[in-house]
Amino acid sequence: MPSPDPCPEVSPEPQATTPARRRRLWELPPEAHELLLGLCFEAEDLRREAARVLGRLHHAHCVLQGSASDVLYSVAHDLPRRNALSDRLQALLQLRHAAAEKAVRALRDEAALRAVWQERLQDGDGERIVAAFWALLTHPLGPAVQKRLLFDLKARCWQHSRAVDAQQERRRALEARVTALSAEQHKLQARLNEALCGHQSERQAWALRQAQWNGERARLLAEKGAFASAAAATPGAPSSRPPVITDHPPPTARKERWRHPATPHGAAAQAPTRGDVGTAMPTDAAATLDGAPAATERPMPRPLRHVLCVGGVQHAVPHYREHVERLGARFEHHDGGLEDSLPRLEGHLSRADLVVCQAGCINHEAYHRIKRHCARTGTPCVYLERPSLSRFEAAIGVHLSERGAAAPRSLPDRSAAHG
Repeated sequence: MPSPDPCPEVSPEPQATTPARRRRLWELPPEAHELLLGLCFEAEDLRREAARVLGRLHHAHCVLQGSASDVLYSVAHDLPRRNALSDRLQALLQLRHAAAEKAVRALRDEAALRAVWQERLQDGDGERIVAAFWALLTHPLGPAVQKRLLFDLKARCWQHSRAVDAQQERRRALEARVTALSAEQHKLQARLNEALCGHQSERQAWALRQAQWNGERARLLAEKGAFASAAAATPGAPSSRPPVITDHPPPTARKERWRHPATPHGAAAQAPTRGDVGTAMPTDAAATLDGAPAATERPMPRPLRHVLCVGGVQHAVPHYREHVERLGARFEHHDGGLEDSLPRLEGHLSRADLVVCQAGCINHEAYHRIKRHCARTGTPCVYLERPSLSRFEAAIGVHLSERGAAAPRSLPDRSAAHG
């Protein structure tokens, strides 16, 4: 048994004789109904209006079930006949597109209708195109352009649907790409965090090793300072190791006379050479460094008038000076480039008859300058590895004893320049 029609038909209005009457919704073709319902109403709005109309007819609250396509099919099925639902939708469409109906009301020929339609299509505004479609289709001359309007609007809907599908496809591809990039980003972030943790651990390990090295260095420096202080506080204590003594021979066997200050100029030929004076030293000066310091207390031979001490402990410099001056020589000191300028060292070296180089307290440049100067000029040089007053005194004593035991030799006469 067929189900009763939910929207009973209303007897159609008698056809007007005047051609100026606009067509109603139920007078339009079914293709126009589908386009108007799909383009002018949202699915939920159409469901709500249909339920409201049915509720008034049945005097009850109605709720339409089914999908949006089911509601569209049911409503479109009832539009070819005049009924309560078609009247409601007709009133809604007239109210929504009143401005468009008014704009084409004065048109009286088919060409004018086509011109308005082409203008709306070129404009591209979807709302204005749908409004013009309703106004021109319900116009009294609408049947003349009805076929063209339906074809153009279907083609536009088809193109729009294809564009929407393509856009959705691109959107899905972009979303998939974003998902893949997000996963890759998470992987890279995890690798970065792991690398940072490893780097942090390595930095902490290096910092710990550096702290250990700094502590070891501070301990060694403290031990070195304590040893130097203890060695300086006990000047008479013998050294654990004998100093390194180097007496560079002159490069040439030049023999020059050394004139004694008390000798007249005419008797300069009878003055003994520097080597001859050195032979006058007693033989007991050749004792060991740990031996009797009395040998170092003898007056220094006259040719060795200037003794240069490079480096050493600063507070022991007065003791160096006192010891050298007690031997009858002039004492000069240079700190080896720690505070004194290195150019001043050249002047000291040019006046020195004996150089005592305490190599552990000078910089490398001063050490090499002393070495080159003594090798070039033949100036005797005594190298001490550690600073100590006892080592200084023993070194001078050993040097004097070696000069007394060695064969006579002459040294350059510096009295003319520095006398």
